[in-house]
Amino acid sequence: DIPGLVDAADECDHWTDAPQTSFWDCHNDIMYPRDTVTLVEWTPLALYRFIDDANQVEVLVFWNNSYMKSSANGKLFNHYLDTSTASSETGAPIQRPVIKNSAKAPDGRLSLLDPEKAAKSTFSFYENVVSYGSNLLSHCLLVKQSILEKKEYLARKCKSPLVSNAVLIERYHPEIGKMTAFEDKRVWVKFIDNAFLQMDSEHKDCKVVLPAGDVRFVGVHKPLGVEEYVQIAKEFAAWAFHTPDER
Repeated sequence: DIPGLVDAADECDHWTDAPQTSFWDCHNDIMYPRDTVTLVEWTPLALYRFIDDANQVEVLVFWNNSYMKSSANGKLFNHYLDTSTASSETGAPIQRPVIKNSAKAPDGRLSLLDPEKAAKSTFSFYENVVSYGSNLLSHCLLVKQSILEKKEYLARKCKSPLVSNAVLIERYHPEIGKMTAFEDKRVWVKFIDNAFLQMDSEHKDCKVVLPAGDVRFVGVHKPLGVEEYVQIAKEFAAWAFHTPDER
């Protein structure tokens, strides 16, 4: 049993009747923390668990108690109808919580009355489950990478303390915002959408505060989720730290 979960069918049946794009129908990236990886996620259709050391996600489908595990970064999912033979290589298999009739599963009677409709219903069901799992995996990998980048960013910051707060050059662009280059080769960009970027003096790491307040630590070479912000900062830095003739 998982503490805190609703265990009465009449309390959670209406969740599965929610319209498409609702909270329960699709993975909403905004609802998840940025400073820690979500390890377990419960939905009315399935239970998801992020396997940290394998960078994959495993799924327990409530409808038929089947087990799924991602591969190829969430592009593929292996499906096992017998969960007793599909234990995770990195730990114990997920145990199904005791919740009755919580999942809105395909109607088994359709297979006799309308085989084509039954096939579409089953496909749609698994499409939702797999899509949710794939999006959750993408989010977990993004946050995990951000946490690692933050550690590297702070480590480099300690090794390379501030040299100068003197401004080397400053420019404003009405479609971008205010861009500042310091003499110690750091770069700051205050964007017009209220995002704020700080690039270190070695131009290896960036700290990006997004308009909604989320903070991302990324490498300049792999700025997952904030590519446009970092690209603008890179172009400005390349221009600012050249001589007037080189510009």
